[in-house]
Amino acid sequence: MSSRIKIAIIGANEYQLPLIQKANSLGYETHVFAWEDGAIGKDEATKFYPVSIMDKDEILNILKQVQVNGICTAGSDLASITVNYLATHLNLPSNSMECTELTTHKFKMRKSLAAAGLNCPMFYEHVSGDSFDQFPLSFPVIVKPVDRSGSRGITKVNSLHELKFAIERAHEESFINSAIIEEFIEGKEYSIEGISFNGTHKIIQYTRKKTSGSPYFVESGHVAPVDLSDVMREKIGNVVIDSLTSLGITSGASHTEIKITPKNEIFFIEVGARMGGDFIGSHLACLSTGIDFLHLAINCCLGIDIKNIMANKVQPRYSLVRFIFSQEDINSFEKVKLQFGPMIETYSIKDEIQEDINDSSARNGYYIMNISKKTDFNTVLDLTDLEA
Repeated sequence: MSSRIKIAIIGANEYQLPLIQKANSLGYETHVFAWEDGAIGKDEATKFYPVSIMDKDEILNILKQVQVNGICTAGSDLASITVNYLATHLNLPSNSMECTELTTHKFKMRKSLAAAGLNCPMFYEHVSGDSFDQFPLSFPVIVKPVDRSGSRGITKVNSLHELKFAIERAHEESFINSAIIEEFIEGKEYSIEGISFNGTHKIIQYTRKKTSGSPYFVESGHVAPVDLSDVMREKIGNVVIDSLTSLGITSGASHTEIKITPKNEIFFIEVGARMGGDFIGSHLACLSTGIDFLHLAINCCLGIDIKNIMANKVQPRYSLVRFIFSQEDINSFEKVKLQFGPMIETYSIKDEIQEDINDSSARNGYYIMNISKKTDFNTVLDLTDLEA
């Protein structure tokens, strides 16, 4: 029997792969659970189990035999449900199941945030069979599944005529056949990565988001650090910490999405009790702050204090991820490679380009950049169409 610390990692896709690698580099034994198809982290695991992340009880029975010391994931709401279920049953550090429900069900999340006095778009839930005879919101609105992430099933709607299709689309993507309809807020989009240990919250990073725009708003890229005043950073940080507390988040990484209006009003879009996807948590947070965010998340799942990691920063840099939607994006990437090749951290582009991108899973690839000079950073933002 191994005497090494054992960590269960739920999921093995491109967002969990850096988490597996980090745990391995720290000398931990990694027990990884995922469908085998697409499990690129399989070969990195100390032991891989081809079990669906939704088969919570099957994983639980295995972990009782393995006797792991902590359970973790990155970038997935679905996986975080399983993480907290398993950790609760094994008496390991985690968020409560009540917190899990609030942070993975958008309608319940909205109700909780609004009850805490935090600024949210107007919203209501639509379940199968509901009519529109007394539609309570003014157009445009955003329609989403209540329980999905990655831009799945999201549509901006400008009229009652468009609403039926959007709701059907959201219901099809929802695991529980339910959608949330909410007021559309004009403004710039940002995400905030946080870490919580024993109920104390720290803000790690602010990231600016760019999307494909109406109607599906699929993320086309993320940029860090962001050009916000110290006053606005403090204002955002304070309300984000309030949101984490109101939702009962006590342990591990968090990912909060907000919009800032032209009048500098802050509106909450979503709060997740997990590391941000799209390589925000796994790559950009560390590159742009010098703080090892993956190490922080691993320590939290093991119940190990995070103070030393927060203190031991390396030199922060400028960073971004740009996703590939079209051949035009590939052409831009070739220009970036020619001028700034050494600054490309990693990239992956599909052999066959799909032009109809209506959620993040359909994107055709990405590249991540690690840049030391602000002048170079600004030039790259212009080349990649990620300028503010």
